[in-house]
Amino acid sequence: MILIIGGSGFLGSKIVQLLLEKKLPVRVMTRNPEKLAKLKTLGVEVVTGDLCEPQTITTACQGVTQVVYAAHGFLGERRNNPEQVDGKGAHQLIDAAKAAGVQQFIYTSIYDSRSDHPLDVFRIKFATENYLRNSGLTHTILCPTAFMESWADAIGKMVMKFGVAIVPGSGDASQNYISANDVARFAVWALTDPRSHNRTFSLGGAENLNMNELVEIYAKVAGKPARCIHFPLFLVHIAGWLAWPFVPKLSRRMVTAFTTDVDSPDIDKCSAFLKFCPMQRLSLTDYVCSRYPNKQTKS
Repeated sequence: MILIIGGSGFLGSKIVQLLLEKKLPVRVMTRNPEKLAKLKTLGVEVVTGDLCEPQTITTACQGVTQVVYAAHGFLGERRNNPEQVDGKGAHQLIDAAKAAGVQQFIYTSIYDSRSDHPLDVFRIKFATENYLRNSGLTHTILCPTAFMESWADAIGKMVMKFGVAIVPGSGDASQNYISANDVARFAVWALTDPRSHNRTFSLGGAENLNMNELVEIYAKVAGKPARCIHFPLFLVHIAGWLAWPFVPKLSRRMVTAFTTDVDSPDIDKCSAFLKFCPMQRLSLTDYVCSRYPNKQTKS
């Protein structure tokens, strides 16, 4: 039995779908089982659980051979914040998995997680990576770059709808975007190949793109030019920290925008996983064309 944490979320739901296609037994832990009624009809075992409630985690881990942690608290507030979800909750899950005799624990972290990162979620995920490594569990740690379905589309939607893009800074710094579908495919490979054991993989797309290039891709598919509104990067940084006490999720987005404009991902590091699991990665252009097929046809 494979337990998916975050199985109703963006990445987790894609992992569940791939596992079902392989006819592997799947259990999903969720706080709202009524929302996953459709999964039950497909043969998924749905259990009620909450990372903030240790007893429910213990129950969810019974009879499980592998655990996939695909949850995050990046945009969460109150009890669903990174400290509770990616930190304390993930640690409790690791402990419960070890006690239940789980054979492999797959943890989804984030690219550039480190102890001195300016954003809390990166530091917290880095600490959880080390907690897992020191637990004695056979583990696989996945560190994907930005999901194109969320981070790229956050800019692209404005281009598609209004022909306008709000770009932090000059837009010249490179970023890397990967499809959540590709991360899900790699996670499923990791569940079935022992070469993934006790390794950490950086997962990235095939190309680095700066924000201006990203806007051009969306504009081309939309069939119309896009006007970029550039905000000075220092204002983005200041606004991000000022927003922290009031709207933490907005603050995290702003601070992330600032840090990614400063540091460009290492494309070789982001592609090293291919020697273990060769795959054709979705390009941002192909993603945008599939995301907005009607626009492409009209253009």
